[in-house]
Amino acid sequence: MDTPPTHPPRAEHDAHLDMHVLGGTMRRTVILLAACLLLAGAAVGCSKSYDEIAEDCVAALKKRSDGDKAKPEACNGLKEDDYDALLMSHILKNDLGWVDEDGNVDQNEMLEDALEGQ
Repeated sequence: MDTPPTHPPRAEHDAHLDMHVLGGTMRRTVILLAACLLLAGAAVGCSKSYDEIAEDCVAALKKRSDGDKAKPEACNGLKEDDYDALLMSHILKNDLGWVDEDGNVDQNEMLEDALEGQ
C-alpha cells in the first residue's frame, strides 16, 4: 500500500502556505485582467481614426478666414506630409478654383489667372 508523502512541518511564518482559499488569487487575476481590458477598450473607443482627423482638418481649412495661414487645431493629429497635401488641395480647389470636385484640373482657369497676373 502506498503511503502519502509526508512534508516537514512548516515554520510559523509559512503557515499561510497551508491555507487554501477558493478563488482567491485567481479571482483577483481575472478581475484585474477584466479591468485592464475595459480601460484599453475605452481608450481605443474614444479616439478618432486617422480618416476622421483628416475629415475634421478639411472642414477646419474650409472654415478659416481669408488670409489665415495658421494650422487649424483640428489638423494637429495629421502627419506633416498629409497636412501639406490637404492644404495644397484646399488651395487649388477652393482658393484658386483650378481643380473641380472630381479632382480634374481646369486648365482654362489656370491660364486665365496667369494672364490676369494672379
